[in-house]
Amino acid sequence: MKRWAYEITSSFLLPGAPLHLSNVEENVLHEIDETLQNELDKEEILRKVFWKARQRCREDLNEQLADFRNKRSAGLGSIFGPPDHALEESMHNKTKELQIVENLLVPCLESVSDDLKNATDQMIVTASSLATILLKYYGVRSQQAHQLIDRCPLFVSKERPLRSKIFRGSKKQVYRDHHFNQHTYYSVTYCNHCGLIIWGIAPQGYQCTNCEMNIHKSCAKQVEEVCIGQLHKKDRSRDTRFSSILGKIMADDKDNKRKVSQVCAAQNSTFYISPTIAPAGTLVERARKGLEEGNSDILGLVSETDSIT
Repeated sequence: MKRWAYEITSSFLLPGAPLHLSNVEENVLHEIDETLQNELDKEEILRKVFWKARQRCREDLNEQLADFRNKRSAGLGSIFGPPDHALEESMHNKTKELQIVENLLVPCLESVSDDLKNATDQMIVTASSLATILLKYYGVRSQQAHQLIDRCPLFVSKERPLRSKIFRGSKKQVYRDHHFNQHTYYSVTYCNHCGLIIWGIAPQGYQCTNCEMNIHKSCAKQVEEVCIGQLHKKDRSRDTRFSSILGKIMADDKDNKRKVSQVCAAQNSTFYISPTIAPAGTLVERARKGLEEGNSDILGLVSETDSIT
């Protein structure tokens, strides 16, 4: 369950998540953070960690449903969903309900799952969310639906991460002497190429077996620096793999052995950018500050490159 917890947190809750839920209050995020920091190996507690966040999502959905009903009552029923009599019949007939669900959601899944290897982060999370709901909540049966679901990695899946559909055919890559293997993360980790958080369903990214560089799968062939070789063995007495999810968003001094890299367009060479020291404040505030500063750094680099060229 600790794998599922990070998959959900990194996809929906962290600042900068592909489908970030903006209505989840900071105190709720702090509670999740504290639980994942201190109770990560306690399954009975992890089962309840997202209850409050889920309630906030339900409130959002109720507002959207109220808007949907208002539009239907204004005579737009033929545009916004099936006719009223079909909905009424489905309330007491699971077969008809499932038919409506498949008619509405399967075409949506088809449109967002057509090319996941080249899709945006938002499209990938949307496809995985739809596939998870269709299979695990509604239990769709049609062959078309199952063919589409089979394309997508699923949330809260018991399938082994090494069988990830997105990584199919590319479990290992060798590039600039890096030996990248797909890797499953349990806490917040930065991509050493683009500087953004490695998110999503396991395995979320690649890690070099020698220098331990961590990167998004989409960043593998964009890495500029050559592998620096085997690192010293880690000090296991200071292992912080399961430390604070939100607190690790800002890099600290012990991460200096590997820093975010970018290409210097002016000198046509690779250089390292030192990590920004997190300002004082709450963990969530530090997370949001880190996201904003990361975006500013990227925009500044683009502007500098444009002025040079």
